[in-house]
Parts: sequence; C-alpha cells; structure tokens
Amino acid sequence: MKTARGSSLLLLVPCGLSLLACSGSSSSPPPLPAPSPSPSPSVAPAPVGLQLLHGAGPIVKATVNGTIHMDLLVDTGAAGTVLSAQALGVTGLAPGTYQAHTLRSLVLPNGHRLDSLPIQVADTNLSQPNAGYVNGVLGLDVLETFGCVTFDYRAGRLRFEDTQGSGAAVIPYTLNDGFRPWAPVTVGSLPLGEMLLDNGTVFTRLTPTIHASLPGPPATIFQSVVFTVSGQELVPYVVLDAYAVGGAQAPAGIQAQVANFSAVGGTYFREYLTTFCFADRELKLTPYTSRAHIHPSAIERLGLQIDIADAAELIGVAGGGAAEAAGLVVGDRLVSIDGQAIGSLGYLGVYALLGDPGKAAFTVVFMRGSGPPTSVVLMAP
Repeated sequence: MKTARGSSLLLLVPCGLSLLACSGSSSSPPPLPAPSPSPSPSVAPAPVGLQLLHGAGPIVKATVNGTIHMDLLVDTGAAGTVLSAQALGVTGLAPGTYQAHTLRSLVLPNGHRLDSLPIQVADTNLSQPNAGYVNGVLGLDVLETFGCVTFDYRAGRLRFEDTQGSGAAVIPYTLNDGFRPWAPVTVGSLPLGEMLLDNGTVFTRLTPTIHASLPGPPATIFQSVVFTVSGQELVPYVVLDAYAVGGAQAPAGIQAQVANFSAVGGTYFREYLTTFCFADRELKLTPYTSRAHIHPSAIERLGLQIDIADAAELIGVAGGGAAEAAGLVVGDRLVSIDGQAIGSLGYLGVYALLGDPGKAAFTVVFMRGSGPPTSVVLMAP
C-alpha cells in the first residue's frame, strides 16, 4: 500500500493500553487514584449499543458534564479512563502528557450516571476533540463499578451483567501489573505465558520473540504502520491457528500483529460472547455458533486508509485494491461518500459506512490539490 510515510499500509489499531499508553511505553501516565467504588446496581442498567471500530474495537457513546457528547473506546486493557483534554476545555498540555481531572458527570445512553469521576485528560490519537472521532477510552475504573460486563459482538451490545449460560468457559485471570487482567495463552501445545486481556486492541498481538518461537513461524501476510496512543510502529500481520486463552481455543484464522507487546485483542474476543466479572476475576466465554458477524474492515475491503485525526485525508492506498482501481492516491482529500459530507461523518462514520457489508458500491467525491471535486465509484470485491 502506498502511504504518506512509505510503501506499507498505514493503519490505526488501538493498541493495548498501559494506563492508556502502550505497554512498555515510557509515556505511560501514572496510575489513577481509584474512585470510591460505587456499589454494583441492584438491577443491571439496560444494555447500550456498540460500534465495532475496524470490526472489533468496542465504541460506546457517553455524555460528559451534561453537554459534551463523546465516542469512547471501551477497554479492559486500560486501568483508568482518559478523555480528550481539548474537548473538556483543558489547554496547555504537551502532546502525550496526562493530567488528573474530575468530571462532574458521565452518563451512558441508558441513563446510568457516574458523578464526580476522577479521570485523566490528554491529547492523543485515542482522545481526539471532535465529534465523529475517538474522544477517549473508558477504562476499568468505570467498568468495575458494574460488577460484570458482557461484550456481545454479534448483537453489537454492551451489557452490564453476566449473561453467560452454564456452558460458558470460565477462565480465572490475575492482575499481573496490579491493575489489569492477564490469563495464560497457548498456540497449539506451546505455552506462551500470561498475556493482557485487552479488548480495546483491535488485533491480537505477539512480540517478535514469541512469534519466532511458534512452529513455522507463521508467515507475514502484510505489514502496516500502526498508530498507537502516542506514536506509531511498523508491524507485520500473521494468521494464528489453535490460539487459546485459558484453554478456550478460537477458530482458525485469528489475525495478529507482531509488535512491541503481547495482548489478547479483539480479533480473539469477537469470536465469543465475552464477559468480565471483576470481583471474581473471571473471564467467561461462549463461542458464537456462526461467524456471520465478522467482516473485513473497510481498510482491508477497499484498500484505503484515512487519518485518525482528519478523516478527509487519504493516507494509504493499497496496490490492487478498490481505491487504487478508482484512481485515488495518497494525499487526496475526501469530500463526501454517498452524498454524506466527511465533516459530518468523521473518522468513525467513514469507517462504519465503508465497512457496511450490505453495500458493494460507494460514490466518493474527492479533491486533489487545488483541482476541482471529482467523483469516483469504489466497488468492493
């Protein structure tokens, strides 16, 4: 893929977050003070809808301080919640730095309300200020107040209770770093040790050392530059078979990144009805009987990538893909898709529209340099 930075696919994948920075990163913020835990509601709040970013990253809507509407990545790999500093009117922060902040309120679409919530604010790739973008990360400090949460990837719902049946696999997890859930992983008969259970990471991840230890090892299917919270890295992608967490083996064909830390990511969890019960430190998994809800991301499907902070900017075009066939090149600026302005769609809206498996053709209006708007049709394979 031709990109603004070279010849590899430029792909944002929300990385596993160590208190909202990539594990092992020197830019990790200090641990948040835990809020006084609210007692778990006696009646579970109603479910809320999930948008799955790139097919696996769970996004929910929230209203902050009464008037600020946000799209938040729900992340079991994040110990604390971090929201956009700019959106909250906090100025003067250097890029990649964090500051403690207390929200007056955070309200979910079901009306559930958290008052006087201590969080951190920052301006990062995953805490953008504008509507239609990822405005922050909802971490364990909030999720643990519900006792159990269930991610229903097939239905696109987040449920605030344990909805598993008696046949679910129950996997105990530990808090290896004192905050976040970790569980043992194997590939075939090879134990890989404990890994972070990080559903905010779209792709499952392996370190180069672990990848090299696998039989084969699995061949690279493509490479990409991946945007993380505060930076980027060039990573190869592989396909894993016989990948199991605590003995729960996923179907063959789990895509994984070979990158700077290991984590169990969304490409594994979306194979299951997934429940975290925090007081008992248990992960519960029930495999879906069908994979009909799993679709290629718009990036894979159409061969194009937009900027995480500016959805109009085309930063990647795959050779042989639909975008290249339509004549798009890196640097083009998108104006509209199927008559919807990019400014109103934003990053999340563009990928939701282009990732719709029910649509095969998209009319895209773009501008190249100072030239006039041009209309082309992208045809999905």
